[in-house]
Amino acid sequence: MSSFDLETQIREIPIYQPGPIMIKDGLQAVLDVIGTSEMESEYRDSVLVAIDFENTANFDKSTNLPINDVQINAGREKKKKKKKKKKKKKKKKKKKKKKKKKKKKKKKKKKKKKKKKKKKKKKKKKKKKKKKKKKKKKKKKKKKQSKISGRWMDSK
Repeated sequence: MSSFDLETQIREIPIYQPGPIMIKDGLQAVLDVIGTSEMESEYRDSVLVAIDFENTANFDKSTNLPINDVQINAGREKKKKKKKKKKKKKKKKKKKKKKKKKKKKKKKKKKKKKKKKKKKKKKKKKKKKKKKKKKKKKKKKKKKQSKISGRWMDSK
């Protein structure tokens, strides 16, 4: 029984054929019929689809394609689409992380600004205190000098 005979459940459909290919039991049925890995590698540029010829309700004779619920595009194209979807999901996750980082950075900047303002206020207060102390010292010195000068004048 050759696996290429149409009457025995197999039909070879080239990978570049447009439109979805409808199958009954998915690719596993195809692999079961093909069997050996040598055959798989021999026909990797085409898709082999298992067709149930006895069940006429599931087979359209005008198009020579099985009619069923399960639809798949020719092998490799489907795999590529799946990979693309995964990449998109990863990108979305990265974007979310970036947004969180930005928020954290903004908070840090705000904290830094507040700290700087506090430091500036403290420095200003210290300067004011120093100025007051200096003024007080100067006043005291002046008072002492005036007292001394007064005494000196009195003694004269």
